[in-house]
Amino acid sequence: MIVNAKQLREMSNVMRADALRALVSAHSGHIGIVMGAADIVTMIFAVFLNCEKNRYDRFVLSAGHGSAMLYSVLNLAGYDVGDLDSFRCVGGLPGHPEYGIAGVAATTGPLGQGVANAIGMAIAEKHKKTNGTVYCLCSDGDLMEGVAQEAIGFAGRYCLDNLVLVWDSNGLSIDGVAQGDCDIDMRMRAAGWDVRVADGNDFDSMYDAFSMPANGPVFIRCNTVLGRGTRLENKSAAHGFGLSDSEIHNLIDSLDCDAGRRLWGLLAKSGVRMDVGGEFSVVPWVFAPNVSNEMSTREMSGMFLNKVLEMMPDILVGSADLGDNTNVHVELSRDITRDDFGGNYINYGVRE
Repeated sequence: MIVNAKQLREMSNVMRADALRALVSAHSGHIGIVMGAADIVTMIFAVFLNCEKNRYDRFVLSAGHGSAMLYSVLNLAGYDVGDLDSFRCVGGLPGHPEYGIAGVAATTGPLGQGVANAIGMAIAEKHKKTNGTVYCLCSDGDLMEGVAQEAIGFAGRYCLDNLVLVWDSNGLSIDGVAQGDCDIDMRMRAAGWDVRVADGNDFDSMYDAFSMPANGPVFIRCNTVLGRGTRLENKSAAHGFGLSDSEIHNLIDSLDCDAGRRLWGLLAKSGVRMDVGGEFSVVPWVFAPNVSNEMSTREMSGMFLNKVLEMMPDILVGSADLGDNTNVHVELSRDITRDDFGGNYINYGVRE
């Protein structure tokens, strides 16, 4: 389906309207990211996310506080996520995304976690020799987290050119100006990433940034405005639920449109949905190693792991610079490198 910038804007506004309905139903949640970053998510889902049989792209929302936006776009794209009016209700859609909800690729909420999850998915796609791309949307807060920076360094070392990390860069956090510790673009380049910059509310600008061939993992700084189009635009107060119900209803009325909803309907009918809720395979077996009272638990663990790798060759393991000490690097281990993802062992280097 071919769409232009005007149509993408209509689709994005419908997604905003549905997300705001969920927020006003719960009378809580995060308005700022919905209004500021919905265009980015629309660009990814409507133009770049490819879920056909021979390609399994993923989308991870590391900025998990934007869950209403995620549920909205998944619902519009044809996933059965449940009733958006159940947002933040007991037994309904949770306040942060949880794996198991249709289309949700990872449980996120603690900032930085989704970045690391996405990088793990990217290396898994490399290992499986698919051509799937992993897209991840992160916030200023995500990039302040150590877990994100450690994973970012790892992705650069392994040259994961099937990974696109998009930064919703609005310069604000709850307490005011986002406390960035460094020049993020420069840091990402130093870590081996292909850095690009776009206007996160301009579809032509984003299309140019997303469509360039990848030279390693791609990092796109999308400059956005928190709470765009509201009276709290570009203010920290826009982060949470800072508008009255009447203001939100007025926004919904101004954003919703039949043309955008029809376009989402066409997309939902034409696309093959991602399978992100598959069950893990379980191989029943009994392994009784020949052990003695003098054998340490790490030695027994190594014997067990070697047997697991023999029976389940798709299992990947790794260690933070202690593979031999902890018996995680065993006889059947074969290192994964940036030139060969066919192994089963990852040397993470020292990591928390």
